[in-house]
Amino acid sequence: MIDATLDTLMAVDTIKSVVNNASGGSSINWFELIIVKTIIPVTIGAVAAIVATLTALRRFRTQKYWELRLKAYTDSITALEKMYSALDADLREVYEARQMSDEERDHFRKKWREGKEEIRKTRQIGALLLSAKALALLDIDPLFAEATRGIDPGNWFKIADNEACVLSKVIKKMIAQSKKDLKLR
Repeated sequence: MIDATLDTLMAVDTIKSVVNNASGGSSINWFELIIVKTIIPVTIGAVAAIVATLTALRRFRTQKYWELRLKAYTDSITALEKMYSALDADLREVYEARQMSDEERDHFRKKWREGKEEIRKTRQIGALLLSAKALALLDIDPLFAEATRGIDPGNWFKIADNEACVLSKVIKKMIAQSKKDLKLR
């Protein structure tokens, strides 16, 4: 930018000297007034304004994209937490030897379904915002299948316990991956 300005000023000096020589060496004030004092500063100002605007727009787009990514990671972790809390409630019922009311059970089952649905949606649109590693972490069904392989389907407690362990690990890995992808600490 500075080199271009210096080149422009040197060209102006050259034109000025040619015009001065052609007119017999007399000073031309109108030339200095129009070219040097008006057109060049206006041009430099316009270029600077365009560069500043483009830089601000790029920064704005980058910031908005980062915010969308943060929301996608936060929503994913929240959905995993919903599923975990639903399993945890079932497990606490057994540990504490208490009976959940039908309303409580329905509430936690609804949370499980909501979390599962949010994970499904995030995986569908996640390629736009989440890294490949984060998307792979959200593919929890194969992890559940592996964790419950060989367990009697009637032993829901063991199944729920294993799935809760899987979710706990996935949540921790997802938090670590989101920090890495979003460049947080």
